[in-house]
Amino acid sequence: MYLVTDDNLYEAQDALRDIIYMYFNMIEHQNGFFHATDTGSFDPFIYLDAENHPTSGQLMPADINLLHAGSALAILCGLYDIWNEHENLQIPYADRVQKAVLDGRFSHLPDIEALLRELFERNIDWQDFWLHEALPPVYSKYVVGFFKQLLVNKFL
Repeated sequence: MYLVTDDNLYEAQDALRDIIYMYFNMIEHQNGFFHATDTGSFDPFIYLDAENHPTSGQLMPADINLLHAGSALAILCGLYDIWNEHENLQIPYADRVQKAVLDGRFSHLPDIEALLRELFERNIDWQDFWLHEALPPVYSKYVVGFFKQLLVNKFL
């Protein structure tokens, strides 16, 4: 688990900017997951289960939750690209994701963890459209839900 401290707080904030832009990109271009989504330059595996250091680097709880969800969605975008480009998931990036699932790094996002477990069990190829059907609820919950909550908190 990665700890956000005073020394790396700005890097975490940069990752948050990347995530918000990725969310905007997903809404603006396809209203969902699409090939070559701009996920920014942060490494989502770092922030997937990041936590605040108890005595420094305090991000707001909402920011930690956004780091977790945004990291998971960036990883899903990577898998979506692999599926589109390679027609299956048999490459090292997918192995890294599967290891993170097995290590319990998605456990705080049970719906995404379940999706990933099924994805790897199914071992989908290009002709299996299951991924197209599985991703819209994740997009709605995390991306659309983020902006809805932002509007409710700010304006209502």
